Amino acid sequence: MILRIGSRAFTLVEIMLTVTILAVGLIGIVRAYLVSINALGAGDETVSAVCLAKEKMARTELEIRKDSGISAGARKGVFDGPDEGFAWELNVAPTSVKDLNEAILVVYNKASLRKFSLATYVENKK
Repeated sequence: MILRIGSRAFTLVEIMLTVTILAVGLIGIVRAYLVSINALGAGDETVSAVCLAKEKMARTELEIRKDSGISAGARKGVFDGPDEGFAWELNVAPTSVKDLNEAILVVYNKASLRKFSLATYVENKK
């Protein structure tokens, strides 16, 4: 290859600077990708926990109607099948209104610190 006088080529410093800038940019892109993957996992956990909480609360309300109320106390359990990583706690406490209890259902993933709760008022068992 013959170089002409006055022709301009890239120097080693320019190439190294370009590679460094590209590397910094790629590191930023990879970090953003990892953050989005973590956010997706947290969102998936949230959707699963909320759906499980709604389902468990609906079943609990049906049992309360069938049994003509519920007495105060705490109950715990785990979900079966594909949701076995999730657990639930139901705390029923009396209120200042006669024959009315407050039921608070907490659903959580046993491998996470995040908890999701639903509350409702139910008839006291007679």
